[in-house]
Amino acid sequence: MNKIIICLLVISMILIGCSKDEIQQDINFSQDLISEKYLELNHIAGFKNEHNISLYHTLWILKMYKLLGISIPDYGSISRWILSIDVTEKKQREEVGLTGLPMQDSIQIYLEILDTLDISIKKSEQIILEIRKIEELIGPVNSDNVTEYSKLLNIYKLLDIETNKVKWSETYFSILKDNIRDLSTYNKSQLGVYNLMSNVFGDKKIHISSLDFRKISEAFLIKEISKAKPDNVVTIDQGLVKKALKEFINLNPSMDPQIMFYMLSLSEKEQIDSKDRKEFSKTFDALLIQKKAWGDNSKVLDLDTTYFSLEILRHYGKLNSINTTSINKYLDNYLGSIQSLETLGLGEMFSLRTLALSYDVLENRKSLKTIKNIVFQKMKNSKEENLDPVTLDCILTIAIVTNTEFNLFFPDHMKVKNKEVIDDLSVKKGKSFQEVYILYLYKLMSDELSSEDLNKLIELTSVFLNKEGGISSYSGEQPTISDTYNYVKLTSYLNLQVNEATKNYFGSLIEKGDVNSELITWGIIFNSIRLIKKET
Repeated sequence: MNKIIICLLVISMILIGCSKDEIQQDINFSQDLISEKYLELNHIAGFKNEHNISLYHTLWILKMYKLLGISIPDYGSISRWILSIDVTEKKQREEVGLTGLPMQDSIQIYLEILDTLDISIKKSEQIILEIRKIEELIGPVNSDNVTEYSKLLNIYKLLDIETNKVKWSETYFSILKDNIRDLSTYNKSQLGVYNLMSNVFGDKKIHISSLDFRKISEAFLIKEISKAKPDNVVTIDQGLVKKALKEFINLNPSMDPQIMFYMLSLSEKEQIDSKDRKEFSKTFDALLIQKKAWGDNSKVLDLDTTYFSLEILRHYGKLNSINTTSINKYLDNYLGSIQSLETLGLGEMFSLRTLALSYDVLENRKSLKTIKNIVFQKMKNSKEENLDPVTLDCILTIAIVTNTEFNLFFPDHMKVKNKEVIDDLSVKKGKSFQEVYILYLYKLMSDELSSEDLNKLIELTSVFLNKEGGISSYSGEQPTISDTYNYVKLTSYLNLQVNEATKNYFGSLIEKGDVNSELITWGIIFNSIRLIKKET
């Protein structure tokens, strides 16, 4: 029973708190949505993930702008935002995609961004204090921790602190020289960077002809310290660079931005033609998030944001303002990635539900049929016996949009096993509306819903019904959008008439502006209105 209560809370959180995307409630509502969030990218389209901020990706994309001689978009806005970050604070590091990264690596990324933008460091005292703590933690420099000290020395350099003022630098360089045969390319390159050894890599010639990330990284380091030494030649196949750049611009998640920057650095600048530069600029100018940063290429578009936006645009009759063919392609790609998985977890069920709702808005019956078959197969092959109510809620939504009988998704052994839940909830006194909703999900799943149950449902929901037509969690409380949405879904599936007042409830919320400005809230409102219209 405790598991059910926890899952009830999860459903509530899903419905009212999984997005913070704010939008204006005015006459330009749908147009603002398109101009601020809609994105077309090489045959796919969708709506941007506004929380996909990554300092790592921002660093290397900024470096590419500079290397290619392209003007950085919103330079002032980016600079102000970067300067506002306190990289020594854990919460702020997490907000910019540096979760789990060692402090020294996070600091180096931050300082390199400042260096790339040609802006002066602020809060350097805090950073130096953190570096001192790291030095104490890792102990005196030795051959085992020399790589960490290489990173720390680079940080001091980015802070414009002279090497001879770093108390351990002499010991550090001595260890590098004494262990030169065993050093990694990164540590060995330090001797060249600080001009302590000439021709540190010997007369080595390297040619890059494949996407060997390690070899490309080593070649970049060698070229960086060998620029004045013509005997050390590093070359790269220009066709490989051109192909990789195209993949990167097309947001291929396998193309790491750091490696892409290295490849561009290894190539001759004049070999990067103006067409490629324009494509790079066009794509990454558009991908700038909130005029301050870039994110992970694999997370540029967001499924939830795309669905809620589609629901809103449909309500306002603006679907023809976007490329629905390209959006279907994006959704199909997402669906294909789920289809290829051997097992499906709760996260994948959420995604299937959102995909189903999106396809329903776009009237893509073919893809809806694919989703139905995936869920059928998952349930058929599942070894689980106790189904959680969140999964049932996802499947109910899929049943509604695919016009499928809910109980057909579940094998008999699941129906028998979950009868205990029905018995427990049936006898419970003082049920919340969410508990009523869950009870009827289990009854539907087990194919135990009688005409008496339908009459009882009407009687039960009247207890939670507000005079304005909204449903509250408990009798006498203020109605909630999430409870009212669940009520509409249940009555829609059961072909019951929605209470007359409820038909006006969502419309009155819009007229009064009596809702918060989260994108998810508007999506739920407009989906509810659409379900109600289907019944009438």
